[in-house]
Amino acid sequence: MARSPRQPWRPDRLTDRPHPRSIQERDDVNSDAVGTGQPKENAFPPVAELNYEAARDELVEIVKILEHGQMPLDESLRFWERGEALARRCEEHLDGARNRVEAILRSGDADAPAEGAPDSE
Repeated sequence: MARSPRQPWRPDRLTDRPHPRSIQERDDVNSDAVGTGQPKENAFPPVAELNYEAARDELVEIVKILEHGQMPLDESLRFWERGEALARRCEEHLDGARNRVEAILRSGDADAPAEGAPDSE
């Protein structure tokens, strides 16, 4: 019994297999991801539109990327500039939160009984 020679691999032979569901149909795709991965597309959302958590998380990732140090200088500088903008955005959010807390405390001080005064209840 003679064995037939093994067929070489050809990419067109993969078309017989069922294709996985498209990216849009998959359940495990991060719906928060931005961009389609097309060349020359800016995958970063504008910093001014980010909430505190999104800006902080992206900043953490940029720090990790820069610490790894495996990219050309120009690309590293772009990441550095983005990181600086994200850090400023985080500070803006924190300043706003601090101002809100201070305003609440100031308005609460007027309503609160003086220290050492008996409760009215």
